[in-house]
Amino acid sequence: MRPPRTLRFCSSWQHRLLYFVLLAAGQRLSAVEPVDFGREVLPLLSENCFHCHGPDAGARKADLRLDTKEGAFLKNKDGAAALVAGD
Repeated sequence: MRPPRTLRFCSSWQHRLLYFVLLAAGQRLSAVEPVDFGREVLPLLSENCFHCHGPDAGARKADLRLDTKEGAFLKNKDGAAALVAGD
């Protein structure tokens, strides 16, 4: 008795295709460069966050300041920080 079509093994070309896809994905993951904060993160914060969490003390919400390293990594009264280095 033959197994249902969904349980059959892949054909050899499908195995090779899967192998090359996984190989390419593994090489891509191993070639990932570290994030450049000034080039990749800071523009996102500037565009999306600084209007409420930037240098203007009058517009700042929740006493969270993301435009300075000290403000972004500062722990609040509960001991939690907005940003955690390496996370």
